Amino acid sequence: MENIVILKGITKIFPQVTANDNIDFELRKGEIHSIVGENGAGKSTLMKILTGLYRPSKGEIFVKGRKVKFHSCFDSIKLGIGIVHQHFMLIDNLTVIENLMLGIEGGFFIDERRIRKKAEEISEKYNLKIPFDKKIEEISTGDKQRVEILKVLLRDCDILIFDEPTQVLTPIEVVEFFKILRRLKEDGSSIIFITHKLKEVMEISDRCTVLRDGKKIGTLNRDELDERLIARMMVGRDIEEVKNPGGKIEEEVILEVKDLRFVEDDIEILKGISFCVKKGEILGICGVEGNGQRELVEIIAGLRKATSGRIFYRGRDITDFPVKGILSYSISHIPEDRLRRGLVLNFPLKENFLLTYQHFYPFKRWYGIDYKFLQDETKNAIDEFDVRGGDVDTPAGNLSGGNQQKFVVARELCRSPYLLIAHNPTRGVDIGSIE
Repeated sequence: MENIVILKGITKIFPQVTANDNIDFELRKGEIHSIVGENGAGKSTLMKILTGLYRPSKGEIFVKGRKVKFHSCFDSIKLGIGIVHQHFMLIDNLTVIENLMLGIEGGFFIDERRIRKKAEEISEKYNLKIPFDKKIEEISTGDKQRVEILKVLLRDCDILIFDEPTQVLTPIEVVEFFKILRRLKEDGSSIIFITHKLKEVMEISDRCTVLRDGKKIGTLNRDELDERLIARMMVGRDIEEVKNPGGKIEEEVILEVKDLRFVEDDIEILKGISFCVKKGEILGICGVEGNGQRELVEIIAGLRKATSGRIFYRGRDITDFPVKGILSYSISHIPEDRLRRGLVLNFPLKENFLLTYQHFYPFKRWYGIDYKFLQDETKNAIDEFDVRGGDVDTPAGNLSGGNQQKFVVARELCRSPYLLIAHNPTRGVDIGSIE
């Protein structure tokens, strides 16, 4: 089978890290080729080189039999390479069709009718079922994923890259997404599938390439795929099964939620929720995304106000307390969306470590912020939680998505909270870090 993409000796060096180190990679026509690796292994960097967002420090790129040099992402799009990024690149207050038109060349005027007709034909062909006239903020996560797929197909891309595409999808949406991938493959598209989820690798892949510490460890064919083998190649050791840590659960009730209700835009999202969490207990809350989990967590964390009901923390009523009041009781919150609630991407890691705690001892002293203590605590957290890709002065936006998540988890756990509210804390995190 012919190779439609060949990367030879790709190296990418940043000031503090070598993200890709002499990587060779081939993508065959009409295959689904998975790329796996720990957070910071170099997966996203390699794809940014293939799509023209980064230029390699060394190495060669061949696309459809021709040696190429990309100066921008427009060069790669012209050769039929499209990427669906880990975080959706959509504008919430524009409609679906307006988002689809963005970046399409059309001279002084853009022919919306022509674009809509083509989008509807593609949507029908792949059963995408997208509401073209709704705003992005009004549609589901699965629909947003399909809009991103439609964006690359509208540009006639036949080399498709999906960077962690299933991390925000429900199980039902993942099934539908895989159906779309298989249809694309049947029509001759070549697909690169980046993921941390080994069960998905086993289900969808024709081949799998493993990266570790910026180096290629190996490529496995379909008949060689084995979860334990891939995990060992990813982290360099055998992965142990994660088990409940056990421990004594005491009778003291730390958190009690009573008949909590929340109504937004005349829709009752929370309908009389009640539960309690005892000292030493891990309480799991599960359900299909979009069924009130986010609202419940944000009300407890002080980010929203409940319509009715009460919340008690160690016997004290904290209903509708502000965030600063919640934090003062040694309650930590790992948010669902690290970009929206957890990090300021252009701030260095040490300033992100300080976020929300700039008013509290030991960071705040009588003379102001203790920057020496802040620097030391940030460095300790980076080392203890193996956050890769920079140091205390590195902007958070320079880290890979998984390492950003590890940093947010590290920050909240390093505060030794009495109560930890963790909303999807392992989202985008590799199997070694989860262990």
